[in-house]
Amino acid sequence: MKPKVYVETSVIGYLTSWPSGDLIVAARQKITRDWWRDAPARYDLIASERVVSEASTGNPKDVQDGLAVLQALPMLSVTQEAEDLANALLAAGAVPIGELSVAHHIALSVVAGIEYLVTWNFKHLANASMRWKINDVCMMEGYGPPLICSPEQLAEEKAITDDPIVAEIRKTRNEHAAKFNYDIAAICEDIRRQEKESGREYVSYPPRRPEPPAKAAGPKAKPKRRKKRAKT
Repeated sequence: MKPKVYVETSVIGYLTSWPSGDLIVAARQKITRDWWRDAPARYDLIASERVVSEASTGNPKDVQDGLAVLQALPMLSVTQEAEDLANALLAAGAVPIGELSVAHHIALSVVAGIEYLVTWNFKHLANASMRWKINDVCMMEGYGPPLICSPEQLAEEKAITDDPIVAEIRKTRNEHAAKFNYDIAAICEDIRRQEKESGREYVSYPPRRPEPPAKAAGPKAKPKRRKKRAKT
């Protein structure tokens, strides 16, 4: 089964817009088109009516091309669960109040169990400082969040695995693990030994745990009256 990818509107925009003279925009257009060429074979690409609505404005030719692309994709429906999660994301500040459509894109992909949300929106979606807040809210609401990334980050696996620096690091890791027969306890003990011998100062911080959602206060129970004992 192929992984599912929710295609956010900015990807459709870069895919179908007229070639730009801006170097950054032109680079993203090329990356998006290169990624899209192989994406249908590697992923189940999915969108929503929210994407269609946003892609329906702008240059008429770009709109026509964008809607033609979306016509071939299955569409997610806005369920009550998605609406509730979108409200939770906004209420918790994981998504700015004015960005309701961003909350909808996230919520639609989350409640459908989609693995990836692909976007060029680095301000509110593919943003490291926002992502942990989004993930926290999703998990507190009982959902596994998708990996939010750009088409460039969701690149060909071959391009990633062929990186010579990464390959060298993996080789070093594997050799170290093999020395201890891949025993995690023995590996950790050796790392602790290296820490002691290094003479460096090490720091420790408490883990960051998501706060449980606040429970709505219910009506207070009336205190029970004590029965008076009969005098004897």
